[in-house]
Parts: sequence; structure tokens; C-alpha cells
Amino acid sequence: MRSTFDKRSPSLSANTALEKHGMNVNQKKSDQPASDDHRRSVNKSISSSEMNFSVPSSPPGGVSPPRLSEGGSNIQIIQEIQHIQTFPYSSQYSVKIPKAAKVIPIFVDIFTENGRTISKIKVNLVTHRKCQQFYGQEPSILVSAFLNYMKKYYHEKENLEMIFITPCVATFSLFLNALQEKPANRLAFDFYFSHWTDIQSIVRRGQESCGKSKSLAATAYNPARIEQLWQHVTHPAVVTSTDSVQTMKFILDEVLPGTLAGSDKFHPEQLLPFTSPCHLPPKKYLTVILHVGILEVDIQHQGRVLPVLATLGFRNSHKGSWFVPVEPARKEGSIVVESAVRLGFVQSGLTWSWGQDASVTCLTEREALSCFISTLREEK
Repeated sequence: MRSTFDKRSPSLSANTALEKHGMNVNQKKSDQPASDDHRRSVNKSISSSEMNFSVPSSPPGGVSPPRLSEGGSNIQIIQEIQHIQTFPYSSQYSVKIPKAAKVIPIFVDIFTENGRTISKIKVNLVTHRKCQQFYGQEPSILVSAFLNYMKKYYHEKENLEMIFITPCVATFSLFLNALQEKPANRLAFDFYFSHWTDIQSIVRRGQESCGKSKSLAATAYNPARIEQLWQHVTHPAVVTSTDSVQTMKFILDEVLPGTLAGSDKFHPEQLLPFTSPCHLPPKKYLTVILHVGILEVDIQHQGRVLPVLATLGFRNSHKGSWFVPVEPARKEGSIVVESAVRLGFVQSGLTWSWGQDASVTCLTEREALSCFISTLREEK
């Protein structure tokens, strides 16, 4: 949902925006007693003092193939390699901002105790050299406290392009779930942020050979994510992380090359190629439901079982569908038979095939993913 005030006036102050949606913490008691109650709850969730900056230390299971809906078309099963090619980064997906706009990174770390709801939010405003944390209240109140903190230091948003930065996709998902609980929070968030990114994706893409192929790594919430990434990018130096939101900036200083001669700091504009939109414009979209089948591989010498891609398929809003089995043969480890059989694979001697019809060709992971992208492009 886009903010109505965003369209009306790009220079509209954050204070005005928040006031119109019940988030003005400066209203008098006689005008809005309920708002005062909300303000007291927010204030309780804010830690006792802001933190000063410190210098870093020295250096289960799968999904079955898509089912047919009543009256739906047959599922297309790929029996041979089709349209195998690479897809280079396209400039049409690059982020465009006004030339006069100043890019402002906002580093935010999200904490949870049960893996589902937010228990604490930490924020680093690098342009003001301020850190703050919010805890002890319901998730929606914590989000309100964060947005009011943004209002305190960014009363006006004119000529500013703010980027919301989290440790990984999983932490952004936790924040997004809490953001949806209160419409006023969503409107205020949309007022401040048009784009977001995450540190893990930046590190991964920054260390790829070309650094331009957009990729999304599957992640689960991990409170030690930033500390692990910090140790990864500074290896073999021995480092420690004293504060996650400060370390997020240190990681970018390490991964993104400086744009100024002799500078060892990243430039905020370098973040733009790594960002994704926080909200989509009102257009017609192709909605795709992806089915991923996972089988297990037993890596005996490592004493662990790993999940690997076994089937890939989708059904979309145009009633199109597609499915392909992935070659289960492994150079390392052995297939856990039960997991392969559950997905429809059949073993004959040392070879595997999908279904009773052995003529169906299984593709390699790379071929399957390339076919998936090609088919989606044709559907669009």
C-alpha cells in the first residue's frame, strides 16, 4: 500500500504524516487521550539511553508435483533440455532516483525469542551517529517506536532516499509481518522507505565474480548472523562483533569498494543495485506459486544429512503450469531412498528415474533452473 501523502507532496513532513494516522506523540491529553496512552506504551519500549559508536576489534521434507485444478490444463513435463542459457543482469531493473536525492542507509536488526514475533528492534542512524534499541512491548508498538525515532531525526524527507537494511531476508520478513499489524505503521514506513536490502545478499553478490547477477539465498533467522558474516568477510583476521547494527556498516566497508581515492568506506549510492522495492506500484502482475521437492542426501564422512533440490514446478495466475524432475545422482554422499520415493522417483539398479515412465528426462539443477526462468519469461 502506498502512502496517500507520498503522492500528494514529496516534501510533506514525517510529523504531518504520522499525525494524520494517529502517531503524533506530541498531541495534548485533552485532544487525544488514547494517543497519550499509546505514547506511554511506546516510551516504555525505548531503552534508557542511546548508544555511542564503537570501533570494531581487530581484524523436512519435499513438496509433491502440482495438482491439477478442476478444469485446468495439463501440467507440462519437460522431457528434454529447452532454452538453456544464462541471464545477465539487465539495466531495466536498476534503481532510479532523482539526481538531487541523497541516499541514506538505515541499519536495522530484528530480534525474536520464539522465531515468529519481534521482541526487540535495534537501529543505527549512521548520518547522525546514533544507535537505539526498542524492546519490552508488543511488536506493533516496537515498530511505532522505531518510526517515531525516524521522525525525530528525519522530520522532513525532501531529497532523501532512505534504504532499509536488515541482516538477511528472514529478519526483514519478521519486521514486515509486524508492520502489517497496524495500517498507520505501514503508511509511515512507506513514507520513509521505498527500497530495502539485506547484508547477507550484498556479501554474497559482492563476492561473486561479476557482482551483478541478482540472487536470493534461502535463510532462517539466526541471531548470530551479523557476527558470522563479519568473521567471514575479514577472514583470516580474528574479529569480534560488539554491536550488530554497527557491525552491519563495518561489513559494507569491507565488502563494497570505496569510490573515493584512498577511502576505505562504502558510499551509500553503492547500495542501489542491491535493493528491492518495499512496495509495488498498482499494475497487473503474474503471480506464481512455486513447488519445490526436496530429497535428502546422506554425507557419511561428514556425519550429516543435507537437503537437495529434487523437483521444480509452478502454477501461475494465467493458469499455466510446469514441472521438471531434477537428476538425483550425486558425486558425494548417497540418496536417502525413502525421501526420493516419496517424491515419485524410482530406482532401477544404480540409476534413478522419475515416475513409472523412464522416458521422462531428469535435468541437472542448473538446467532445471534455467528452464524455469525461460518458461516464466514466456508466460509473462
